[in-house]
Amino acid sequence: MAGTLGDLCQTCSAPFRVQLFYDDPFQTPITELKLRLFDRNQNLIASNARTFHAMNFGAEDATPSIVPIQQNLGLYEHGDVPLGPVDFDTGELPDIESAADEAWEIENEIVGGIWDYELEMKALLSPIAAE
Repeated sequence: MAGTLGDLCQTCSAPFRVQLFYDDPFQTPITELKLRLFDRNQNLIASNARTFHAMNFGAEDATPSIVPIQQNLGLYEHGDVPLGPVDFDTGELPDIESAADEAWEIENEIVGGIWDYELEMKALLSPIAAE
C-alpha cells in the first residue's frame, strides 16, 4: 500500500476476521452479535460491527455456485485494521437479573398459551372422542 517513491506512504494495515460460536456440541454460530474493535493502543476501530446472520446475504444464496450460508454465520470481517494485535469486545455486560425475569415472563406466556390451546382442543374434540 505504498505511495509513489519519495511521497508519504500509507500506514500498513491488514484484514481482521473473527468467527464466534456458542460452547455447545453443534458449535452453533453466534449471529447478529454487536462487536467493538480496538487496536493495540486501545483506539476504537469499529464501534457498531455485527457478526453475519442469514439476512446479510442475497436471494441467490441457494444457487449451487454460492458457498452455503452456514459457513458465514457468526463471522465478522474488517478489511482495514492497523498491523498489530486487535482486541474486540461485545460491549457492556448484560443485566442477567432483568434478562432472567424477561425470559420467565416469556416462558409463562408460552406455557399459558399452550394450556389455553389444550383446553380449547379438549372442548372441541371431546364430542368426537366420546363418539
